[in-house]
Amino acid sequence: FRNRSRLILTRSRSVGMWFRSGSRLGSAPAAARRASLRIPPNVALSTQRALGPRALHQRLLKLIDPLDVLREFSKYGGAYDEMNLAMTWSRLGRARGTSLSLLQSHEGEQLHALRERSAQEAERWSARGLANTAHALAKLRLRSGQWRDLWLALAAGSHREMSAFSPQGLSNTVWAFATAGRAAPALLDAIAAEAAPRVGKFNSQELANMAWSYATAGHAAPALLDAIAA
Repeated sequence: FRNRSRLILTRSRSVGMWFRSGSRLGSAPAAARRASLRIPPNVALSTQRALGPRALHQRLLKLIDPLDVLREFSKYGGAYDEMNLAMTWSRLGRARGTSLSLLQSHEGEQLHALRERSAQEAERWSARGLANTAHALAKLRLRSGQWRDLWLALAAGSHREMSAFSPQGLSNTVWAFATAGRAAPALLDAIAAEAAPRVGKFNSQELANMAWSYATAGHAAPALLDAIAA
């Protein structure tokens, strides 16, 4: 039979994603991994409530490869709470090399469902979840307009939880917005006002990140910078 003219579509049982076999892609590991992450738009997220948040959290803790984390979300994301959504972003933010390139392809189309779900809920998240998610997003370097709603939700939630942020959380959040080039002047004002009286609780790296972030964003924060320099 004619192998060159025939493509066999195979469905992955574990993640509900499609890939092509019997073609030139089959012998290329990177291409196969890319194809394995394609989620048909008409496939709804699984809501397997048999696993509770704690059990799902334990499953996430065992995953190292960011692409495995994304596959886990495709299976159980419908049952994720804030803790698991934020951890998913944090794990994805560790992607490097080929894994990072795959997540970034087509402006992060593989992350559409996760992005939309997070954008709907992030305003109600805790300070830790907000800071971790913002930090991961900045590291993924996805900057198109379709990410705007999620950044707005993170900014709104951060305003609400400002007093609950740790020094590391404040530092990571302002670094994330500056690195991603997301204009959020009201948020940066609030972070500066919250951080200035607490400068003594920041370590040297956190202070350096704060100073760099305000300089990069071109946002004045004289009281904070004076406190850092003192």
